[in-house]
Amino acid sequence: MNKFLLSTAALACCFQIAIAQEELPVPGEPTSFTGKFELVEGKPVITFEITAPTMTQSWDNPQPLTEIAKIEVTRSSYSAGESDEPVVTFENPAPGAVLTGSDDEFLTGHDYTYRAVSYNAEGKGSYGKSLYIFTGIKPAKPEVISATTADQGNPPVTLTVKAPTTENNSEAALSVPLTALTVKEYVSYGNEAELKTIENPEAGKEHTFTLDLEAGKEYSLRVYASTAYGTSDYTPVSVYVGKDVPGQPGNITVTPTDAGVEITWTAPENGKNGGFFVPADTRYKVDRVTLSETKTIATDLTECRFIDDCADITAPTEVSYTVTACNAQGDGGYVSYRQSIVVGPAIKLPFVENFNKTIEGDWYTTYLPENLWTGETSSSYGGTNWDYQSGTYLLGDFTGLDGDAEKEEGYAYCSHNYGDAGDYDNLVSSKISLVDAKYPVLTFHYAAIENMSNRLSVSFREGENENRLVDLCINENSDIEKDAVWVKKTLPLADAKDKEINLVFHAYLPEDLSEEAEYGNVFIDGIYLDDYPPVENVTVDNNETAILLTWEAPANSTVTADAYDVTVNGKEAVRVTEPKFEIIPEPNTEYTVTILAHYGDIASIPSEEIKFSNLPTGIVSITAEGVAAVEYFDVNGRKVTSPVEGMLLIKRITLANGEQKAEKVIYKTR
Repeated sequence: MNKFLLSTAALACCFQIAIAQEELPVPGEPTSFTGKFELVEGKPVITFEITAPTMTQSWDNPQPLTEIAKIEVTRSSYSAGESDEPVVTFENPAPGAVLTGSDDEFLTGHDYTYRAVSYNAEGKGSYGKSLYIFTGIKPAKPEVISATTADQGNPPVTLTVKAPTTENNSEAALSVPLTALTVKEYVSYGNEAELKTIENPEAGKEHTFTLDLEAGKEYSLRVYASTAYGTSDYTPVSVYVGKDVPGQPGNITVTPTDAGVEITWTAPENGKNGGFFVPADTRYKVDRVTLSETKTIATDLTECRFIDDCADITAPTEVSYTVTACNAQGDGGYVSYRQSIVVGPAIKLPFVENFNKTIEGDWYTTYLPENLWTGETSSSYGGTNWDYQSGTYLLGDFTGLDGDAEKEEGYAYCSHNYGDAGDYDNLVSSKISLVDAKYPVLTFHYAAIENMSNRLSVSFREGENENRLVDLCINENSDIEKDAVWVKKTLPLADAKDKEINLVFHAYLPEDLSEEAEYGNVFIDGIYLDDYPPVENVTVDNNETAILLTWEAPANSTVTADAYDVTVNGKEAVRVTEPKFEIIPEPNTEYTVTILAHYGDIASIPSEEIKFSNLPTGIVSITAEGVAAVEYFDVNGRKVTSPVEGMLLIKRITLANGEQKAEKVIYKTR
C-alpha cells in the first residue's frame, strides 16, 4: 500500500513537471519597432530600433516577462521578389531592452515590410510587429502643364511637364537630384510602354516632350519622375490624336405635342475623347426605345430637334429616346431621356385584360398584363403595390378567373398586408377609345374574401376628371367555405361614350380602419370593356291581320344579342329570342314600341321609340333611317290597299330622306 502511494506521488510530480514545461511563457510582441531609410556615406541603409517586450503574450492575462530567447527581424517585398529574408537576430535580449540594427542588402526603390518577432526557448514566437518602409527616396508626382496636338488634332503631341521639387507626401525638399522624367503609354494592367525620357531634369523647371504618336487613337499616358533611389507615382494624362468623334449632347427634353413627340437637345462642345472635332460636321441619330426594341427613327440630322410622329405605333406604348452625336469618324457621345412616356392611339374596343401574358423562366413563369398599365401610390417611396401572379400561399386553391387545379391563370393583386389607414394604390389603364360606342359596358371580377376590410373602387378618368362607378368592400359576396371566390361586376359607362378614358382600379384602406380590422390583398381579373349597341333599323310590315316587326340582331366584336324585351304601348315587356315580333292589330290603333336587347346577362339600352298606325292605306314606321311608308302595288302599278296572302305584288318603301326601295314579293300575312 505504501509502495503504491509512493509511486502515485512520483507520477503526479512528473506530470506537474511536464505541465510546467508545456506552459513555458511566450513573449509578447516588441513594444515598439521604428526605422527609416537614409544614405550613410552615400550608401543606402535602413536603420531601425526595437524595444523588447516586457510582458507575456496573452489576450486577457499577460504576466511580467522574465526572459526572451531571441528577437528575429526579417524583410519582405512583393515587388522586389523577397519573402521573410533574415536581417538580424538579437540573442537573449533583456525584457524592455532597446535594440538597434541596420540593413544594407535590400533593393532600392521598393516597398518593404520589416517584421520583428520575439521567441521563447522552445521557439514559440509572438505575433510580431511590422514596420513599412520605402527603401529609397521617392519624388513627388510631376505636374502636367499641357498636352496638345498639332493642327486639327494631328501628331506630334507636345507634352509639357514640371519636375517635382519635394519628396513624396512631404513638404521636404528632395535630398538627391532627379535622374529622369519618363513618359510611358499604359497598355494594360502591369504593362506599360516607355515612349521618351529626359535625363537629369532640373527640379521645379518645365520640360517638353515631343511625341510622334499614331493618329486615330486615344492614348493614356503616365509621367514619372525618378531619383537614383526611387521613382514617383505616375501622373496620368489622356490625349486623342487625330480627328475625334463628337462628345455627349446635353439638355435633352421630350415633350408630347399634337404633331407627335418633340425631342430637343444641345450640341456637344468637345470631342468625346477630348480630341479635335469640327462642330459644324456633327450629325445626330435618334433612337426610340420601347420594352421590346430599340428603333432608329432619324439619322443625319443637322438641327438639335426632331419630332417623332409615332405613326408606326398602333397601341399605347411606353417610349424613351436616345440621341447620338456622330460625324465622319463614327458615333460619338449619346444622351438618353430615361423617363418613359406613353404614346400611340387609344385602344379600340373591345378592351380585354386577363393578365395572362407569360415569360417562361428556368424556375418559374412570370405573369404580366396584355395591355399597358401604370401605377399610382400614396407611398412616399414611389413604385406601386400592384403586381401580377397566378397563385398565392395566402389563399388555398386560388388562381386566375379561368384557371383551375390543372392550369393556373394570371391575375393582378395589390398588397396592403403591411399598410396603414388611408394607404392606396391605383392601377390605371392606358387610353381606351369609346368614340364610336353606343352603349359601353365594363365587366370585371374581384376576389371576395371573408372578413377583409380592404376596399376597391373603380372609376373612369377623362383628363383630370374622375368618375366613380362603384366602391365596394372585398368581403362582399364572399363564401364562408372558400378562402376566396371570384365575383363578377357589371358597370354601364353610358356617361363615357364618345370619349377617350382610362380605367382606374383604386385599392385602398379606409381612413377609419379600426385596430381590430383584418386586411390583406385585393385581387382583380377578367376585365372586359365593349360596346353593347341597342336595336336599330326596325322595319314594320302592317296589314289587316298582322303587324310584323323585324330588325337586324345587334352585335359587338364578340357576342350577338340573344334575347329581346319588346314593350308595346307601355304594357308589360314580352321576351323573344328571335329578331322579330308580331302584333295582332286592332283597327285604327296608334302603336309605340321599344325593344331592349340582351347580350347574355348584359342588357343594352332600349331602342328609339317605334311609332306607327294601323291604317288601311299603308304602314308608317320609325327606323334608324327615319319614317318609312310601306305601300303595295299590283304588277300593273295600281295601288293595293288591302292585300291578300298569296298575291304577287310590288312592295315600295319610302324613307324619310326621300330614298325609295322596291321589290317584288309574294304577300304574306306573317
